[in-house]
Amino acid sequence: MITDKPKEMNPELGEMALEYKDKEDSMYKEIAPTALKMFSKASLNNLVDAYNVVSKLFGLPGDYPSFDADQKTLPVDFVKGLSMVKTSIDDAITMDVLDEDMSFSLADVNTSNGLLSIASKIIMASKDKMFKRFLLEEAPEPNAPTELRLQEEAPKPPVTKPEGTTDLATLLGRL
Repeated sequence: MITDKPKEMNPELGEMALEYKDKEDSMYKEIAPTALKMFSKASLNNLVDAYNVVSKLFGLPGDYPSFDADQKTLPVDFVKGLSMVKTSIDDAITMDVLDEDMSFSLADVNTSNGLLSIASKIIMASKDKMFKRFLLEEAPEPNAPTELRLQEEAPKPPVTKPEGTTDLATLLGRL
């Protein structure tokens, strides 16, 4: 029976979800860049612009809002998005799609120039054709055969014997 009433959430599950979100947020707060003084509004917005460009490659809207003032730290939701980008860039480096110098660490940034460096790396990655192709490729399904397995399992062409010859099994069968 279909009803219009939403199912009530199990209170324990709701508490567990909030607890998980709090733990996740605290993890991202730990890696969030913290300025020695303050991150300039200009460097923050350069990073936002770079993130908005690359986020479209992930199928996201690319509409993270600009900052209105200097900041001491980055908001958790922005750090989550930047972490996603960082992970993809690191994966692309591992697969030799991007150079190692494209890697960056969010936790080590403490100046506006550090934010600008990250922004420039993100922009360079977002313009890289191989990186775009890397992001578009679908991960293989866990049970899908790999190209190597397909080659190994391909049926072998039948062996043609010259006329008048017999194979070993035929000879042994006659004995």
